[in-house]
Amino acid sequence: MKTFLLSMIGIALMELLLSAYAGSESMKSAVHLLCGTAMAVLVLSRVIGFDYSGYAAALARTNSTGTWSTESAAESSRQLDRRLIEDRCRAYILDKAGGLGTPLIDAAVTLAWSTEGYWYPTAATLTPVTERGEREALERMLESDFGIPPDQVDWREAERDSN
Repeated sequence: MKTFLLSMIGIALMELLLSAYAGSESMKSAVHLLCGTAMAVLVLSRVIGFDYSGYAAALARTNSTGTWSTESAAESSRQLDRRLIEDRCRAYILDKAGGLGTPLIDAAVTLAWSTEGYWYPTAATLTPVTERGEREALERMLESDFGIPPDQVDWREAERDSN
């Protein structure tokens, strides 16, 4: 490409210099015709020598890579949305549990992808501080706020230090 551009510039400069020193109008016309022909030959040689099959293959690779990148970006965005929703649900549940008198060590929410294109909670895993507490109130809150039925709440017992 660099040699092509340098050749075009060289022909244009030669035309400029020759037409500046040409005395008569017929001589200037001959210089323009000669340099115009040289440029046309240069352009045609570039077009004739062009590797169309290589260009098509490169274009196909670029298009498929672009499609993959778009799909990959959409999947990454979906996974980031999922993590954000899980974190917000976890914080909400921990806060509500403390307010209901059932403090939790940890809470996790299982999400599912809807056919409408969004994440929604389907189950919860809760680890209470004490072995018993107001679990029913927390289960009612999960059902009313998140739509998670009580049978989808997994109560985990806190691991105790045996020291």
